[in-house]
Amino acid sequence: MANRRATSKSAGKTRVLLVCDGSLCPVTRFFQTTLSAKQDTYSLTLFNLEDEDSSLSTADGTEGYDGFDLILQTAMPHSAEDLVNALEDAGILDQISKQSSSLEPNPLVLLPGFYQLLGEGAAEFPFPVNLLGYSPLNLLQPERHRVELTYPIDCLDEAKELAGSFFESLGCSVTCYPESPGMVLPRVLACLANEAVSALVEGVASASDIDTAMTLGTNYPMGPLRWADKIGLDVILATLTHLHQVLGDDRYRPLPLLRQKVWANQLGEKTGQGFYHYPDTAFTTKPLLL
Repeated sequence: MANRRATSKSAGKTRVLLVCDGSLCPVTRFFQTTLSAKQDTYSLTLFNLEDEDSSLSTADGTEGYDGFDLILQTAMPHSAEDLVNALEDAGILDQISKQSSSLEPNPLVLLPGFYQLLGEGAAEFPFPVNLLGYSPLNLLQPERHRVELTYPIDCLDEAKELAGSFFESLGCSVTCYPESPGMVLPRVLACLANEAVSALVEGVASASDIDTAMTLGTNYPMGPLRWADKIGLDVILATLTHLHQVLGDDRYRPLPLLRQKVWANQLGEKTGQGFYHYPDTAFTTKPLLL
């Protein structure tokens, strides 16, 4: 891959590398919109994790980078190893090593932390004590910008504080706790979706009737199947697979229909088809075979 030359440093700004997967998912849109609106505070650079030929591009249209203060991954459900490999291939980790040798602090790293073990993922990085996980699921709901943060046992207190301050600067309320499989909202929501899929497979009711029963009966903002479509069925599957592998409890075993839909690239809103049809909201994405 061609070398990417550094651009001039943006003095006084927090330099953010936003790692996406090439599809403008709602989480990526949230960070792009929010960070771009704070150009006096943040310098935003985009990197497509899935495109080997992708070049780094900054919000002002220039290419390259001058080091980063924060690496923020929105590409789901890619592992920490996927991220490290992509950063190595792009030569970004080499630049970060030079950044460290020049006495600049290593960047804070924020990964979607509900479908992988952060402690295991942290071992992939040359600066593991700066890594935290976050749950972006509440970012998908207007006016509910609450973020869960989780951290492995060797995470620095300073990294926790920086992560909390970053999300608070974007208007999010933050809760932070030690790493637990699946985190809180993703774990509960994935289980609800899986149970709803079970009811659908067993012929208890149609998808719309299941969702209506849950919205009317529990005052949820949307039913579990509609919610799963919005999040992405590949993300729900990755969360359940992670929970089942780590905890070994059969209640987290994904229903075959959920896996079949992911194999068929019926991932929900982002591909135009999940448990519902979305002809006007689909964007191109690749299936993740789990």
